[in-house]
Amino acid sequence: MKVPGSPSSTACVTTPNSKHCRTELRELSFDSGDKASWSPSAPKNRLKATVTVPTPDDGSHGTVIGQIHIDDTISTKPVCELYYSKSGDLVMGVEKTRDGGNSIFTKVGNVSVGERFSYEIRYESDELSVSINGAAPQKLDTYSLDSPRSYFKAGNYNQGDSASEVHFYELNVEH
Repeated sequence: MKVPGSPSSTACVTTPNSKHCRTELRELSFDSGDKASWSPSAPKNRLKATVTVPTPDDGSHGTVIGQIHIDDTISTKPVCELYYSKSGDLVMGVEKTRDGGNSIFTKVGNVSVGERFSYEIRYESDELSVSINGAAPQKLDTYSLDSPRSYFKAGNYNQGDSASEVHFYELNVEH
């Protein structure tokens, strides 16, 4: 998945409610093919991926490679976004409110640029967590979000001016 850079320098197209270019996959319902939306109170909501990031963007936290987004009927903001930077840092940004703009960033790992790795994001039993390369899940505070209905996204959501590239080898959603 490749993104050429920022809209101002590459004329790439953005989506409503964002100033960044991207190429992403959005979770759909397995049975109907409709847009998925699930409760974080459920006992199992997991996004698992195996990826390499040969070219992270130059944004302050890097390229978003996975996220949980609040249901579109509730908010235009994410619950959380997993970033991968030029230094190999993996950082989880968690919104404090449904209005957005107040993310708290937590470093959750480091993997050399271009090295294959896996991540798992969970939002189940009203707890948010992330695991890198099969390590124990690291719990993250969801502040004032109050467990909104949500869905998963994975891909290359460029946050900078430079081009970015992400390769997915495996992608799995479990409920």
